[in-house]
Amino acid sequence: MPLYSEYQKIKSDHPQIRMVDAAQQLNVSEAELLQSCVGHGTVRLNDDFGGILKSLKRLGKVMALARNAEVVTEISGNYEKVYIQNENDKLKGIAINPGGIDLRFLFDHWGSAFATNVGSLKSIQFFNKYGNAIQKIYLKNTESDNAYSEIVNKFKDENQSASLSLSAAPTATETSLSDEEVNVAELESAWEKMTDVHQFPALLKAHNVSRHQAMRLVDDKWSKEVSPSCLDSLLQQAKVAKEQIMAFVGNKGIVQIFSGTVNHLKPMGDWFNVLDPDFNLHVNTKGLHKAYIVHKPTDDGGVTVSSVEFLNEQGDTVLTFFGSRTEGKVQTEGWKTIINSLLSDNSLAA
Repeated sequence: MPLYSEYQKIKSDHPQIRMVDAAQQLNVSEAELLQSCVGHGTVRLNDDFGGILKSLKRLGKVMALARNAEVVTEISGNYEKVYIQNENDKLKGIAINPGGIDLRFLFDHWGSAFATNVGSLKSIQFFNKYGNAIQKIYLKNTESDNAYSEIVNKFKDENQSASLSLSAAPTATETSLSDEEVNVAELESAWEKMTDVHQFPALLKAHNVSRHQAMRLVDDKWSKEVSPSCLDSLLQQAKVAKEQIMAFVGNKGIVQIFSGTVNHLKPMGDWFNVLDPDFNLHVNTKGLHKAYIVHKPTDDGGVTVSSVEFLNEQGDTVLTFFGSRTEGKVQTEGWKTIINSLLSDNSLAA
């Protein structure tokens, strides 16, 4: 039976099933399943990802969804302030829009794009080279229908019937030193000398350590393990204090950032949810295996920035919180109070 027909049978039996779950049942990637829907309300777009992204501003207010295996984030706002550049045939991009749809694009992993109708919802969806969703953009009003149609026609792939070429998902490889081989004193010294949080990836590379390994090995002055259950306390305190926070959710393709306050918190079984009008966050707490409070010097070493970082079983960071701040400004007293509370709460000790 053709893949599309198999999918229709599953939908007939389970009308509310998400495409990602149907793909898992059919043992294919979500992108492959969506490719099978081409000609049935779905259009394959070309690989001018920069052009597509910059055109999304025309859609007005949309809902942008990004996820990894443990966390889903949905932000409603305008897709604007998108900057794309090509350096030596390498695409780089960013959308700097705190309080709106704020993004960091990791184009090395991008593979395909589609326009599709899910029920009455029109959307543009991006997938990585391995067939997994990077981000999905949903229209929120019918006034944008004409702009949507024009974008789809402009970026429609010339060959709609072409098979989807996927790469094998990379296997996790341990390239870092063993704990015994790491010169922790040198790592801590370099950490202390950072003048910008964006120097952290280079620090890890220079000392040949993984992110999790570095957080685990350095002195508590810079990184302290706490229980992943601190997620509840963190968000409850932020809600009560009306504290502006930043939530980073990433996958192989994008980092989507929320900035603002949280109000409607709703635990449901294993899931902890933020259900606000323009921001939804869904966290599978069973998938959170480690959490660290991390401090980094920045702004020429004069300001320390603190974050709370959540990791999955594989040691990958799946969710990170910062307090909202502008360059050169110290962290708010409210955010420092939350951090100190998490550090002093014995029930959250790792």
